[in-house]
Amino acid sequence: MQPDDHTLMTVKEAASMMSGTLLLESAAAGKNILSVVIDSRKVKAGALFFALKGENADGHSFIKKAVSAGAVCCVAEKGHSAVIGFTRGADDPGFSVITVDDTLKALQALAKNYRSKFKNISIIGITGSNGKTTTKELLAAIFEQDAPTVMNEGNLNSETGLPLALFGIREIHKYGVFEMGINHPGEMAVLADVAMPDYAILTNIGTAHIGNMGSRERIAEEKMKIFGAPEKLKKGIVHEKDDFAKMMKDKYGDKMDYFGLDSQSDYLSYEDSGLAGNIVFLGKEKIAFSLIGRHNLLNAAAAIKMAKIFNVSDSKIKEGIEKVTSFFGRGEIFSGNITVVFDAYNSSKEAVKTMVDFADKLSWNGRKIILLGSVFETGDKSEEIHGFITNYTIKNFCGAVFFFGKEFEAGFRNMEKSEKFVFWSADFEEMKNALLTYLKEGDLIVLKGSRGMALERFLEVIRRRSEGCGQPR
Repeated sequence: MQPDDHTLMTVKEAASMMSGTLLLESAAAGKNILSVVIDSRKVKAGALFFALKGENADGHSFIKKAVSAGAVCCVAEKGHSAVIGFTRGADDPGFSVITVDDTLKALQALAKNYRSKFKNISIIGITGSNGKTTTKELLAAIFEQDAPTVMNEGNLNSETGLPLALFGIREIHKYGVFEMGINHPGEMAVLADVAMPDYAILTNIGTAHIGNMGSRERIAEEKMKIFGAPEKLKKGIVHEKDDFAKMMKDKYGDKMDYFGLDSQSDYLSYEDSGLAGNIVFLGKEKIAFSLIGRHNLLNAAAAIKMAKIFNVSDSKIKEGIEKVTSFFGRGEIFSGNITVVFDAYNSSKEAVKTMVDFADKLSWNGRKIILLGSVFETGDKSEEIHGFITNYTIKNFCGAVFFFGKEFEAGFRNMEKSEKFVFWSADFEEMKNALLTYLKEGDLIVLKGSRGMALERFLEVIRRRSEGCGQPR
């Protein structure tokens, strides 16, 4: 968050920090920047607006709107017609323009230089194919019990989002916890250069975004860049059973450590409470951890391990963990005549396998059902991955299975014969009707898939059908 009453820098300082050319310099005199935005709808008085070029829109088209909303300065690319039109004949427009060669690189440079001003904050970067957002939320909640902490809000973890999040750093902050997500080669090097993490957590190496990255080996190589050069890293941790953990340990030596239920067993244990979450035993502390599944235990283990590195007390760790509840699309539970586990913010082969295992082992008096939506960004491995998911689910899940999405068609057609109820469709209406026909009072259904499949459509259908299935708990 960027409080409106805090001066981040002056306009002139911003121009220098991003090596830009300040136009309409007289208008910049005495102007303070209170926030940095890339969306003209979020501009408030005192904002610095970056005109970024996106796939669907060009931010230069929104410069006038940003100025009207109170932006004190806009950052635009050199020679752009929108800038030329704004600066010609303007006597005292009340705002300034900074021109740069590339607005995205300028945003990143500004964020890096802003972050470098804070010498007393420890920056912890978090990445991984799965679990990074939950780990971030847990670690930030723990640190907040110890000292002022800043983190990315929402999903500000990309090459545009992370720089924006860094402008939330203030002098009072002792800790900065920043999720760093990538989906194409070269991105982590940029993020690490901008955030300059002193410490880092790598939750796991899976197949998320493998379509863009090419292989798990390439994903590992990219994500490892969060640790930076061995001489600059203070401490990194990686899951004890990750296929690439030894490679990381070999490179970083004593600066790399493991987290996990085995390596932390001397002070950490748990009891599975099903849909109620888990009970975590940390030293003498008994923690009511509301997030479901073994996968979330591993996220908690990573957060606890990092907190221990900073000597945060067990009692503060307990306070932090118990403040964290489920958030949209990540293990939300809706109770009613039909109970729903909604876990569809993102997906991957590994995440689906984890959810299938959880649902299969879950103690439940009624029927259990799972609806799986397609996994995106799998590239030329799509058929292989969806085939694996199809076969694994049929063999390992004890209830009815619904496959939703064209990517599952080949796996469904070629699957081994099964006595259980299995249904596939790529059409929402057909799937909705089949689901409503099958469901009955007392059922539990798990919805798992990629965000682009919009599985919340089924959630709404089920909630209307199920009396009392209201807000998540």
